[in-house]
Amino acid sequence: MNNESLAIDSRHGYDDISQDQASAMLRLGLPGPRNAADDLVNHLESADGAAWMRGLFESEPFSLLKVTSAQILGARMTLESISMLKDRGKEMVKRPQTRSAYLAGLAAYYLAIAAALRDHKTVITRTPRPELNQILIELASVTQEQWKELFMQAAAVPAGG
Repeated sequence: MNNESLAIDSRHGYDDISQDQASAMLRLGLPGPRNAADDLVNHLESADGAAWMRGLFESEPFSLLKVTSAQILGARMTLESISMLKDRGKEMVKRPQTRSAYLAGLAAYYLAIAAALRDHKTVITRTPRPELNQILIELASVTQEQWKELFMQAAAVPAGG
């Protein structure tokens, strides 16, 4: 097989890659260590990721703090309430009782960070802004439209508010 036929074959071989497959392949090529957000992204990309996200607000920490998706999506939370959600999510990630609790904690953590940025123009994490924006954009790429919008709007907030 010569170089010309190899180029033709490989060009046509990638026409049917799904968005999920492309996202996973891109992450494989990214330098640097995995972070916890990668676990959440992988779960959201799974076959039951969308259903899991819809049922998320019936579990801790959302149910414990009485936080609804409408509150987060509708920008109806105080910065104090958002920070409480983030802190509870972080605790669940550090000391998970189950894999499900770990993932719910990650979701709470990143949803709270995104809400604080979008609604209050405030960064409530020590994660460097370039890394945080990369995480928010990656989360946007694997979530349903309303969450995609939240994560993208948060990533678009200029550094420094």
